[in-house]
Parts: sequence; structure tokens; C-alpha cells
Amino acid sequence: ARYQREPSRIVIELVSRRAQTVTVDERQFEYDAGETILTEYSHKPTLEDFARQAEVAGLRVAQVWTDPQGWFSVQLLRPV
Repeated sequence: ARYQREPSRIVIELVSRRAQTVTVDERQFEYDAGETILTEYSHKPTLEDFARQAEVAGLRVAQVWTDPQGWFSVQLLRPV
């Protein structure tokens, strides 16, 4: 996983350790050694950006809990 500061997100990719063929539901996919497979974008808005997004949805942040570093949060939302 790596963090991209500009879009404020974590990018998670799998890396094929060797050339291989993977079969999923009768479909085959070819991967070279070192080829990456994008599996997830995990967006990390600031507390302020999250509150603005909630407001657009008709909600307000009533309470916020964060870890000691402020990297993660759980937020209680209430209708405006």
C-alpha cells in the first residue's frame, strides 16, 4: 500500500511474483512477473472535508473519535 498525498488516498495493489495464468469463472488472465493489479483506492478525507461532504448529504457531524495520531476516525452523524 502507498499513500498519494494529492488525491488524499491510499492505493493498494497486488504484485505478481512470477509470470502466471489465473482462472476466474472460466476466464483466464495472464500476468507477468512484477505486474501490478490495482485492488483498492481508499480515500482519506480530512475531518473538515468529511464534515462538508456530510453537510451536502443533509447530515452534520455530532461527535468524532480519532486514534492518537489522528490518522483514523469514527464519526457520529445526525440529520441537519
